[in-house]
Amino acid sequence: MNAPTARGTTPSGGADDELAEDELSADRLADVDPADDELTDDLLPDDDLDLELDLDRDDDDDDDDDEDDEDDDDLDGEDDLDGVDLGDDGLIAKRDPRPKRPVGVSAPANGPGVVVVHDWYGPLPHVSDFADELTMAGFDVELVDVYEGVTTRNPGRAEELAEALDGAVARDAIVAAAKRLRAAGSRHVGAVGFSLGGSLVLRAAQRGGIDAVVAYYASRDPDEAVKITCPVQLHLAAIDEYESADDIEAFVAALRAAGTSVDTFRYPGTEHSFANADVPFADLGAAEVALARTIGFLHARLV
Repeated sequence: MNAPTARGTTPSGGADDELAEDELSADRLADVDPADDELTDDLLPDDDLDLELDLDRDDDDDDDDDEDDEDDDDLDGEDDLDGVDLGDDGLIAKRDPRPKRPVGVSAPANGPGVVVVHDWYGPLPHVSDFADELTMAGFDVELVDVYEGVTTRNPGRAEELAEALDGAVARDAIVAAAKRLRAAGSRHVGAVGFSLGGSLVLRAAQRGGIDAVVAYYASRDPDEAVKITCPVQLHLAAIDEYESADDIEAFVAALRAAGTSVDTFRYPGTEHSFANADVPFADLGAAEVALARTIGFLHARLV
């Protein structure tokens, strides 16, 4: 089974990540409460990539169930993606009972702006929860739904949705959201994306107008790195069949060669989609630490 690659197509199966990991020093997790997360002492940076932290930045940069057997999709709106038929295979459209943050609505605080983009499952409730955390941290947040209301918890259906997506249109939607945040008063705007969304925000950053990017288990082709000039933070799974260690290493090396500041974090025992609380691959402890690091990074780069 294929998944949306960071390059907007479907990848080959990735190799297990065998990058060496050294123990984090206590000051790099100053913003993470060990009492709240027993993984704190075990989470390791990706030192095999020779990623040296930018010492001129605030330390916040770095501090910061069984699989669903039903072929059910959650259709959170009546509009479908072009070319994707959600009815022929007998899938049942339904609404998630949990309330969702309205897509395209940002908090009117005129603080730093952040665009958030979902993974290939669509804007499931965890995306709204993540956006709410950023809002409470002082950011104006706009969610971009590149699936026009369609969600699923089924990997096969997610693959179909991702393959039907027009990547250029999705990229332009992210760029437009960043412009709206600036027009609303945000002097600096960042972007956060998960998997497919991570690839898309890295792609959007190549157009300029984005001051910092956080990508969860995503990368781009190394030859695109020279176009990404804003700081980058990557959150990576320990086991990832969609993003191989070699692909990540090549992308990060290209970013560094282009002079782009980049930090990476790899989370032991996690799989691709570990930050998605709505699918069986979730690792909530690792996701909490990644969230803290994300907020610290965005504060350091946008505030």
